Amino acid sequence: MYFQQSSSEQEALPLSAIAFRHYLQTYQLEPLDVALKSGARYMTVWRIGQGQPINSQDELLIRQGLLRMTGIPYTAPLLVHHAPEDAERQQG
Repeated sequence: MYFQQSSSEQEALPLSAIAFRHYLQTYQLEPLDVALKSGARYMTVWRIGQGQPINSQDELLIRQGLLRMTGIPYTAPLLVHHAPEDAERQQG
């Protein structure tokens, strides 16, 4: 599996990253396969596994890709940052 770290490094990860890694491990998915099947960049999948935020469009692509790959929806939270134009639309 791609995300191999010591237990002390894993303890420092946000829960969103731990949940994502567990999902991939449970369904024996490789991050590169997730990226290819989702239509998202590989670095986006890597960022999720590291607990870093992604944009909302990539979140949707990843969730849809995981559903197609496993038949099981990924319902755990992902860290998402919204583009400035998204924030303006929500306020307006």
